[in-house]
Amino acid sequence: MEAASTADTRLDLATRIETAALQTKPFDHIYLRDLFTPAYYAKLLAMLPATRRYRELRHRQASRADGGSARRKFYLFPEHIMLLPAPQRAFWRELSRHLRSSDLQAAFKRRFQGALERRFGKSIDALRIYPVPMLLRDLGGYGSASMATR
Repeated sequence: MEAASTADTRLDLATRIETAALQTKPFDHIYLRDLFTPAYYAKLLAMLPATRRYRELRHRQASRADGGSARRKFYLFPEHIMLLPAPQRAFWRELSRHLRSSDLQAAFKRRFQGALERRFGKSIDALRIYPVPMLLRDLGGYGSASMATR
């Protein structure tokens, strides 16, 4: 992605989604390994927003002893990205556009058509689907000894 044009990158991401092996247990999903080049991934890590920019992701399995959540989320929507410092803003704006592109949405719809139609009981063409790209950060410090053995 580092030197690829926007169109090349979207095509590559869409192709990777459509050609990845479909896993069905415990639910339909795909695993995308080495999605980005090492150089681009290093840049992505360097551009991660500061933890204070993330909001709590609440769910009981991520509760800390103080009642707060050990997980954070940062939505990759323009209204959130615009609050980042300029270099991060430019980086995440571009990636967010890729992740929210119509090409990528169509690739996901094609890849998960069967699962979506089974779940919602409608044709894929009748379903309104939209992307919600986000960064997740796990701060640790939750769970119990019994959870660690599962």
